[in-house]
Amino acid sequence: MKFEQKSMFFSPLLDKSDYNLSDQNQSLLNELNDDIARKTISFYPSAARDVDDIFYVNNRRIRELKELDPDVFIHSDVLNFFVDDYISDGLRENLIYMAERVDFLDERKSITIAKLKYSSKADGDGFKWFIYFGGYHNEDILRLFISKKIKIPLVYSVCDGITSGMGGIDGSIPTILYPLLAPELGFKYIITEQGIESARARILNDDELRKGEVRTWLNNIISVSNDHSFTELAILSDKDLREEIGRRLSAIDERPLNKNGKLECFNSVVDWMVIKKLT
Repeated sequence: MKFEQKSMFFSPLLDKSDYNLSDQNQSLLNELNDDIARKTISFYPSAARDVDDIFYVNNRRIRELKELDPDVFIHSDVLNFFVDDYISDGLRENLIYMAERVDFLDERKSITIAKLKYSSKADGDGFKWFIYFGGYHNEDILRLFISKKIKIPLVYSVCDGITSGMGGIDGSIPTILYPLLAPELGFKYIITEQGIESARARILNDDELRKGEVRTWLNNIISVSNDHSFTELAILSDKDLREEIGRRLSAIDERPLNKNGKLECFNSVVDWMVIKKLT
């Protein structure tokens, strides 16, 4: 069956113009595409092979989410891990299976769209969607969301490579600055191990090693965003810019996700996380 590329929300990210898909594959894509704007989406930038969010980011574990129970989990990573056995095994260990799946394979990139079937004592049987963008910059996905006017109420971020991992790449926006994009992207909550104090400390750091990095990040935001108010921030001095962004970050409410020494939102990499409320 000829792939109806132009009609898919992710079409701008594809390198080729023609993919051969089965009728079943096309039907699966149409089902997701028709509903994507009405879904509750959780976005995990720089996810690598981690799938903990699929198991633990829900309104039964995290009280703030209330009616926001994700049914679409979108992952991205600049490295093209592909949805290999590592991820599939991690799903199966938690009684989640890929019931249906479509892969788009380009030279250095891949997109996987899968319908996940789960079974639990608390919720019974059900389905969730999993979308993986391998080989794409997180900023590619942010641009896609903005251009398609897709709202993302939840962000899950652990070990952000720019500020707490192996380092960023040209054009990167650290997730500690994602709150600035909340009006455009509809971010309501961010779950991360980087609390407000550590984020402010990084933003306000003016030593030689960090000189100019906040302005670089702001320029990267401007390249992604349609919000012209960011250009007003760009005229500030480096010192005033750091202080203004630090002030905005300080106004965010957050709550630790540790209870009795355990994480409400489990992650195998870190032992302390917070949920930031942006609205």
